[in-house]
Amino acid sequence: MAGSPIGANVTTIGSSFDDTDLTANVLSISHNLNSSNVELTVYDGDGYLQDINGMMQIVSANEVQVDFGGAIVGTWSYIFKKYIA
Repeated sequence: MAGSPIGANVTTIGSSFDDTDLTANVLSISHNLNSSNVELTVYDGDGYLQDINGMMQIVSANEVQVDFGGAIVGTWSYIFKKYIA
């Protein structure tokens, strides 16, 4: 999504994670935003934006999973955004 919708309030949360946080190469994130309409951005250990298209599954209004398909190296990070009109 390019920028925030006009007039929207944005709730943002984020955290870091590493390979020990994955279960079978999957990261489960509980976010408590109470919405399945969220934007998730993931950065690798070097700070590069990662394309997670097709890797993210919305489990519930407060949880998503990202399947990396293998081990990750270093400490990665994610940012969630929820837009409120």
